[in-house]
Amino acid sequence: MTPLVEQITGSTDEGTGMSYPFHRYWARDWTAMDKRFGAEEDITDMDQAAHDADIRIIFDVVANHIGPVTDQDKVWPD
Repeated sequence: MTPLVEQITGSTDEGTGMSYPFHRYWARDWTAMDKRFGAEEDITDMDQAAHDADIRIIFDVVANHIGPVTDQDKVWPD
């Protein structure tokens, strides 16, 4: 699954025209789960249901980049 952390929404111009974070790889807050995935217990329930069906879920983590630096990033401006 794509990263679960809170994402930048909308669009931003990185100097090459408008870009949109449709891919879910522009983290906004590494300490918060994106509410569009539901609550943490929803992920836990989904994971348990998958395990009960002998399915394993892999969650992606982006450690080497987080997207553009924009005015939208009020939490971690540096």
